[in-house]
Amino acid sequence: MQNRSIARLIPRWFAALLVTSCLIVGYGVTHLGPSQSEVTPSNKDLYDSIWIDKYPEMSHETWKAYMFTSDNVGLNVDAASAFKITLEIFEFKASGKDIRFHFPHDGRKGTSKYTIEKLKKPNKHFDTQLTLEADPQNGGSKKVYFTGPEFRSASQLPDFVREALAGSRYLETMAP
Repeated sequence: MQNRSIARLIPRWFAALLVTSCLIVGYGVTHLGPSQSEVTPSNKDLYDSIWIDKYPEMSHETWKAYMFTSDNVGLNVDAASAFKITLEIFEFKASGKDIRFHFPHDGRKGTSKYTIEKLKKPNKHFDTQLTLEADPQNGGSKKVYFTGPEFRSASQLPDFVREALAGSRYLETMAP
C-alpha cells in the first residue's frame, strides 16, 4: 500500500518541480536582454531542454538537472528528495565544445568540455545524452545527464504547466 502512495506522489512533486523550474527560467528569460552569442549547430541541442541525471522512481531518490536557455541563463536543480529541492540560477556561455559557467550567488566559475550524443538504445524517457567532463556542480567530476521528448517539447508538458507558463516567453523557446 505504501508503494502506491509513493507512486502517486512522484508525478505531483515532479510536476511541481517542472512548474517551479520553468517559471524561474521563464522569469530570467523575460527579464534579461538579448543574447550576445550565436546558436551554432554544435551547441543548439544544449538549449531549451531539461537535462536530468536519472529519472527518479521513488520520492527519496536524489537527482540533479540542468536547464540551459539560448539567452545564456541556466537553472541547476539539486534534489535531495521529492521533499528538498535546491534551485540555482546561473549564467553560462557555450562555445564550440566548452561551457563556461558563472554562479552569481557565490561567484563560482568553471569551464567544462561537453558532448551531446543520441543514445544508441533510447528508453521510455530519454533519447539524448549530455556529458560534462568537469561538472562544476559535481565537484569538477565527469557527469552524464539525459533528455528526451517529454523534457524538450511544450506539447508534452502537463496542461497546468503550460497554462502557468502561457504569459512567459519560455514556452516560445521550446519545441511545439
